[in-house]
Amino acid sequence: MENKKVDTRRLRLAKIKVFNKEDGGSEFLPKGVEAPYVFLYDVNGTYVNLFNPVEELPICERAPYAICDAEGEDYGTYMWSISGELQDGPFYLMNSHSCKNDIFSDDEITMEHLREYMLRSGRFFYDRVDIIKSLPLKERIKYRDLLRSDEIKHHKFDEYVSSRKKGVQYRKKAN
Repeated sequence: MENKKVDTRRLRLAKIKVFNKEDGGSEFLPKGVEAPYVFLYDVNGTYVNLFNPVEELPICERAPYAICDAEGEDYGTYMWSISGELQDGPFYLMNSHSCKNDIFSDDEITMEHLREYMLRSGRFFYDRVDIIKSLPLKERIKYRDLLRSDEIKHHKFDEYVSSRKKGVQYRKKAN
C-alpha cells in the first residue's frame, strides 16, 4: 500500500461538517468542537475517503465565492451536492480545488507521502488516529501527544454528531 501512487489532480481535501436539513445548510460547531479533515479521491466520478473507503457520507462541493449580506459582509459560501442525499448529520464538504493546486506540487505522490503529510499537518484529520495506531511502536511513541490530542478532538466531534441525531437533545439542568 505504501508504494501505491495517488494522482494529486484527483485528490481533494474535505471537511466533515454537520448538515441541518431544517436550516438548509451546515451547522456551526460549538466552541471546543473542531471539524475534521479527510482526503477524498475521485474513482471514476465517485469520491471515496482514501483511509476509510467503506464510509459513505453525502458529498458537497464548496463554491469558490462567498455569500454576502446587504452591507457586503461575507457570511458563508454556497455549496452544492455532488453525491448522496443530504440528511441531518455528517457530510463531506470538499474544497473547490484539487490538492495539486493547493497542497502538493507533484502530479503523483505515494500513500506513504500522504500519510506523512497528515501526521505533520496542523489540521485535525479524522483518520490520523488510526494511522498513528498502525505505526510500529518505536515510531508511534513520537506521536503520543498528537494521538492524545486527536483522540480528544475525535471524541468531542463524535459526541456532537451523536447528539444531533433525532430524539437526542441537550437539556439545561435546573439550579
